[in-house]
Amino acid sequence: MNKKTYLDEKFWVEKQGNLSKIGLTKGALQQFDHIDWIELPKIGKILEKGSTAVVVESSKAAIDIEAPLSGTVREVNTALESSPRLLEEAPEETWLYVVEE
Repeated sequence: MNKKTYLDEKFWVEKQGNLSKIGLTKGALQQFDHIDWIELPKIGKILEKGSTAVVVESSKAAIDIEAPLSGTVREVNTALESSPRLLEEAPEETWLYVVEE
């Protein structure tokens, strides 16, 4: 069983070997009204911790979400591209992307 850890009260990380599934916490999503659009990183992109990984747009603002870990993006949650509100409905179950450290 994979165990979630929480970073900076904004992210949850579910680690399996050298792969980490990244998601946002409910608390991090409180800054948004309704999520209208989300831009996920491209598979193969190398992320540095603190660099922009995801852009989330709501009726309030567009916000850059930084990468909590460095690594190469191996998978993205494509369901969010057509249904970005899934993130609001179940933030603790809805992941953004998987990075290989």
